[in-house]
Amino acid sequence: MSENQEHQPLVTESEHIQAPEADTPTEVWECEANECKGWMRKNYSLDTTPNCPLCQTQMRSGTRMIPQLKKELRRRGINFARRVRH
Repeated sequence: MSENQEHQPLVTESEHIQAPEADTPTEVWECEANECKGWMRKNYSLDTTPNCPLCQTQMRSGTRMIPQLKKELRRRGINFARRVRH
């Protein structure tokens, strides 16, 4: 096995996270502080009412026109076929 193959993960993300060409309306959390520009996608938040990670102020629900992210996983070097036992 070569050096490059030893360090490759078995399940990896393809190239990068890919986004479609057009922006789509996406639900986000936006910081309520006027001086802070913090925001995050709702689907990446674990809390029902999160605090801003930048200034710790409460966040409010909103919508932004941003690209929708898609994560694609690729399996490398493993045969996932099941063996049948008799």
